[in-house]
Amino acid sequence: MPASQPQRLQRLVANALIIGVALSVAGALVLRQCGVGGVTGPLLIVASTGFVALAVCLGGLHTWYGRLMIAALAFCWLGDLLGRYDFATGAVMFLLAHLVFVGAFLAHGLRLRRCIAATTLILPSAAILAWLVPQVEPAMKPLVVGYTTVITVMLIAAAGTRQMVFAAAVVFYVSDVFVARWRFVDHDPVNAWFCYPLYYTACTMFALSARRTWAQQPDETMAP
Repeated sequence: MPASQPQRLQRLVANALIIGVALSVAGALVLRQCGVGGVTGPLLIVASTGFVALAVCLGGLHTWYGRLMIAALAFCWLGDLLGRYDFATGAVMFLLAHLVFVGAFLAHGLRLRRCIAATTLILPSAAILAWLVPQVEPAMKPLVVGYTTVITVMLIAAAGTRQMVFAAAVVFYVSDVFVARWRFVDHDPVNAWFCYPLYYTACTMFALSARRTWAQQPDETMAP
């Protein structure tokens, strides 16, 4: 059955937003490498605005899952904006985003056996903390431990949802490992070439999961 005019328009806008996010991130990285760092921040905010707009475009406001996903992505947007001026404030915004992601997953429904199996993900998080905390200044240690705990809970909850959502959560988690490495361990800007593409890929995947028809249907590809 051919797509209706509104559906075709929605696809066109969604594709344009995805391309816009990708081009903004690529442009920010290339310009940073060329020493034109002044436009990096604005370009990344454009990319962040793109993934929030994508979730709205796909009908996220029509379901509880979608609304919570949009709220979580909006907290990510705030983290991107405020984190440019103060790392700790940005980290708090992302911590709140992960809590709202968990709320979205709960609204859609979780497969508890998958979540229980995913509790093994506590082990890599513990290893990361053992590596990271000794290199973190004392004032930041509670935030680092709290953030790692919350993102691990988000990852475990995502395991009980759809495969694409879990993949997005894993990509987000890995991107944050590079952010932590960049901030606390090795200040080499090469970290940007890992954390930014991974982060924006994860947020775009989360935004795609807010599609109205997706959020209203159970995942038939994942057995209980």
